[in-house]
Amino acid sequence: MGRFLVLGILMTFHAFCFGQSTFFNFVEGWVNNYSTETNDSYLTLGLNSLDAGPSNHSLQYNTIGFEGELVIENSFLIDSVATTTTYGMSQMAVRVDNFIYRAALFGFASPIRYYGALFRYDLETQATVLLHVYDESLINHMYSIASKNDSTLLIGGYHSNNFGTTALVLHETDLQGAPRWTYTTECGNSCYNYAEHILPLENGNTVLLYREWDYEIGNQDKERAVLVMIDTAGVELWRVYPGNDEDYKILPGGVVLQDDQLLVCFTDPYVYEANGDWVYSYENTVQLERYNLNGGFISNHSFIEEILNSLDIPRTTYEVSQLQYLADGNILISGTTGPGGLLMKVDPDGGLIWFREILQHPLAPLDEGYNQDLDILHVLETSDGGLLCTGMFHNTPSVYFPQGIQTAIALKVDEYGCLEQGCEVVGIDELQQGIDESQFNIFPNPAETTLNISSAEETIISEWQVMDLSGKIIAQESALKAQAFNIDVTEMDQGLYLIQVTDSDGNTAVKKFVKR
Repeated sequence: MGRFLVLGILMTFHAFCFGQSTFFNFVEGWVNNYSTETNDSYLTLGLNSLDAGPSNHSLQYNTIGFEGELVIENSFLIDSVATTTTYGMSQMAVRVDNFIYRAALFGFASPIRYYGALFRYDLETQATVLLHVYDESLINHMYSIASKNDSTLLIGGYHSNNFGTTALVLHETDLQGAPRWTYTTECGNSCYNYAEHILPLENGNTVLLYREWDYEIGNQDKERAVLVMIDTAGVELWRVYPGNDEDYKILPGGVVLQDDQLLVCFTDPYVYEANGDWVYSYENTVQLERYNLNGGFISNHSFIEEILNSLDIPRTTYEVSQLQYLADGNILISGTTGPGGLLMKVDPDGGLIWFREILQHPLAPLDEGYNQDLDILHVLETSDGGLLCTGMFHNTPSVYFPQGIQTAIALKVDEYGCLEQGCEVVGIDELQQGIDESQFNIFPNPAETTLNISSAEETIISEWQVMDLSGKIIAQESALKAQAFNIDVTEMDQGLYLIQVTDSDGNTAVKKFVKR
């Protein structure tokens, strides 16, 4: 007769990345929004501190060791009277060979003039050069960039001749930043367009996901995501508006190509009332929509139930900064929940694999009135299988930070999104545990193609289940009645799994195995 146990599955190793380092560090600057990896370190890119005066609004570079130690810090200043900045976008830099190309702006307060700019950083010499200046209007802001191929860049932003209306602009350029063609679109008075995500396609066309922000005074603030297809000459082919266009509060989060379909991520976080207060929607959630390459809608997947079930306290202020494919073929969604950093791993069909909200800063516990905000703006999948997150952390004055802080962060988690190893562990409660583990064997472990299971002569296995660490059933079989069998694990992602077997008397046992 089976007995009920609570099984705490304690993991001291990981699937294929043994000894992964994790860390949470403050680094020089007020924001980090790009990172890359070299042979012996990580490099993060951001901006220097906002509160140190215009002369310190410089481009910031931090070299970080694989264990999180700050190795080198340096900055690049265009002019001692100029301020250099860029928004908190995830796509503000791109690596081509040993160079990092970076979009930004620099400006002057008197007289007011803002210039879009393309910078290039040499990974070998650590030298930064200003390649190109964009000065079509009074205000020119470049803050998103992608590489179309080894000789072509796509640089997005906006320009305006006043502070009330902007025109979105997308340049296709050579590696020196000289435009070959320019796409532009406007949205009317009191309206901003933000070119947030650029996706080059193999056929030479470009997918652009941008934010249209209508902030007409006295009315509700209106925002929506706009998905546009642009041909090889810079001509718009079609446009669609992901989400519920009637709500008009949609924030774009990223776009990727999957099997000749466009997968678009967005959130619906807030509306702006006439009295100046931000009012958050309790129906806010992260969503994925699919479109064909002609702009036709295919499907929508909302994560509201999965997210609410993953949190002790429901959050309602989600913003997604980045959508990307991982090496295992799954998809990572990153951004912020409001107070914490947001990391979500989903399968290609939109099924939630795991959800992480990184709330607690390791330097101090939360105290009453402590208001923190951790924004993850860019995530790099590292060579050891982990995730290097860059962004910014800020909080209001509190007992532990009397002056309050706003600073750039470099946050390294393992492949399960864990800052502390083992956060992926799922306690498997109330499982029938009656089979002696010595009577139940699995081999080989790790397994690449086939996992063999055998039991002692007197034990008949009637069913089995393979689960991931979130408890999701990956494969199963019932009505088996066998002492030995095998499972094809070829199509399973690399990682750590649980196999539970049940004998003919209803007793169960659980073991761990690694899929390589």
